[in-house]
Amino acid sequence: MIEGINSLVQAAKARARGYRTTENFIAIAYLVCGKLDFKLPT
Repeated sequence: MIEGINSLVQAAKARARGYRTTENFIAIAYLVCGKLDFKLPT
């Protein structure tokens, strides 16, 4: 389970490259780990 969380955080780290603050990295990590669905309503 820990390895799964670690891989999600590493994926968020790869997506957050170029952002200036750690707050942005944390936001990306929440988006990746939370598996939120942002589909528009139809």
